[in-house]
Amino acid sequence: MPANNKKQVFGPRGDTRTTVPLPWRYTTTRQRCGVFVDGDEPGRTTDAGDWYKIWVATNAVEFMCTQLGRNGTAVSLGDNKRLRVELRDMRDSNTADADLIATS
Repeated sequence: MPANNKKQVFGPRGDTRTTVPLPWRYTTTRQRCGVFVDGDEPGRTTDAGDWYKIWVATNAVEFMCTQLGRNGTAVSLGDNKRLRVELRDMRDSNTADADLIATS
């Protein structure tokens, strides 16, 4: 996943201001774990932020939650606190979201 401090606009697909379409997903090569970035209004949120802060939040959730085999979420990310990151065990059938696009 990206980890730089260049400002991005996370937002809906089709919005001309959007540089990172939401929802965004990254999965491991063996499809075991998935990182999902979305907003507080899934698919409709627009907020600015940088990948470094998303990466930091992802690492914190991974350390605290997935080491124990659980899913986890970090909220209130982005300049306006409207973004969230979720880590999910992709082996759990309840985590399969057909509308998410893999962008690894």
